[in-house]
Amino acid sequence: MTYTFRGAALFAPEGQSILSPFATIHIPTVGEFAAQFAPSEVLPRYFYDGSGWVAAGVSGTTAMNPSHPTQIEGVATVGVLHLYAVFVNDADGDTVRDELDNCPVTANAGQLDTNHDGLGDACQCLSALELP
Repeated sequence: MTYTFRGAALFAPEGQSILSPFATIHIPTVGEFAAQFAPSEVLPRYFYDGSGWVAAGVSGTTAMNPSHPTQIEGVATVGVLHLYAVFVNDADGDTVRDELDNCPVTANAGQLDTNHDGLGDACQCLSALELP
């Protein structure tokens, strides 16, 4: 499975524990994915441990960014400060999430589906009769 980076934020000092009620973190997301997030969608968080990204065991939700109302951010509550990030499944790297991609194994950012069967043209052979 390929995961595509969608946003990150560093919270310092690294590794500091936060007592209850813990800290609410806001992670900005990369622009092209903003329209692909559902309101209050639950997404797992990851943190960087010095050698790679590790599941944080914390999920958060998507919300409107109060500082930039046209942008979406990830919001979560954490008990330890780290460099946190949000990733989504994008096996073919075309900036369309696998859950929404009409051809998740072949890059097709335009999502062209000439015969409107729900399967992208990049994933099927089109006959000469179906070509535009």
